[in-house]
Amino acid sequence: MDHFKRRQERQNRLRAELDVAPKMQLTVLVGAAPPSLFRNGDKPNTLSIGAIAFRDDKHTVHIQELRLRMDVGNDSLQPWGQKIKPYQVLGVTAHVLLGHDEFPGTAQLLSIDDYDSKDDDLARLAEELQRPVKLDDPQFGTLILNREFMWFEGNVTWAGSAARLIVEAPDEDAGDALTVARQVWSAMIQWDKRSREFAATELIETRNQNWLEPGESPETHLSFIEKLTIEGLLFRADGEFEVEFDDGGMFSDHGVTVACSLADGPMDASL
Repeated sequence: MDHFKRRQERQNRLRAELDVAPKMQLTVLVGAAPPSLFRNGDKPNTLSIGAIAFRDDKHTVHIQELRLRMDVGNDSLQPWGQKIKPYQVLGVTAHVLLGHDEFPGTAQLLSIDDYDSKDDDLARLAEELQRPVKLDDPQFGTLILNREFMWFEGNVTWAGSAARLIVEAPDEDAGDALTVARQVWSAMIQWDKRSREFAATELIETRNQNWLEPGESPETHLSFIEKLTIEGLLFRADGEFEVEFDDGGMFSDHGVTVACSLADGPMDASL
């Protein structure tokens, strides 16, 4: 069964569960991420809003994630998407499914009743969550938490050039990802060389066959490598990481990303 069919089956199961879930009026606190839209072929598209806390119809505040879903009939986020901002407090009516093994914290949104709902507890939580979270690391300096993606970001020097450092931090814990970064840093020059050479080997044919402008000479392995300049590095707790390069205009500034792991080295190069 292909990925699309599995996704559709899961969506159908979720819809069936939500149809019989209790209907509630909630006050919800939107998270750091903006609303998103999922296209469902010839069926209505799905608007998805991530809430990080909510007050239920018994006036109890729950600090937990709640995914609000609403069927919309076109491929635009209008009018909902542009009205909904990070950390906004909304009054909504929804079928709410909590504590389900497969679909925990999910709601079928029936209506958005108030785009500027007043709730002191949720407002205080929103204010607290928007305060900057800093991590002062002895090797990498000051890193700032990006709550939308749950990673820490900072500026570093990689092989003599400025770069952006990202370390994933579920639950605001970057410890394991930082351990991976330190291991890579201890062999920085080797990893820089390996990732550049891998990118050239994997992508030079694509460059020369599809991306040359009239009058441009084909790229050599060396010229390809020399045009790459470091932009950033992203580290994960599982030992995998990405090295991101500016493409030097070879692919109309699409950028080049090399996926690596401590165990296997460079694994994939993509635009």
